[in-house]
Amino acid sequence: MSFQEPFDPTVDLLRRLPGVSADSDATARVRRRCHAVLARRAARRARERQSAGRRGQLLEVIWLLPLGLYLLISAIETMRVASSL
Repeated sequence: MSFQEPFDPTVDLLRRLPGVSADSDATARVRRRCHAVLARRAARRARERQSAGRRGQLLEVIWLLPLGLYLLISAIETMRVASSL
């Protein structure tokens, strides 16, 4: 606050608040919670990667099956046309 601004008792009360200092137990609790959150995120990402891999394999099958059938039918038709000549 500058000297030209009106006095605000709330700011003065906030200035008098004691500083926060964490004890070792609180620090250990926070660290355990953080490690738990990180472990859950890693597990979720691993599950997402597995499901994405399965989806990718399914998409490959969806594309390869019709393509394989098309190539097989093309080969059969080519052999049929070639034998009639």
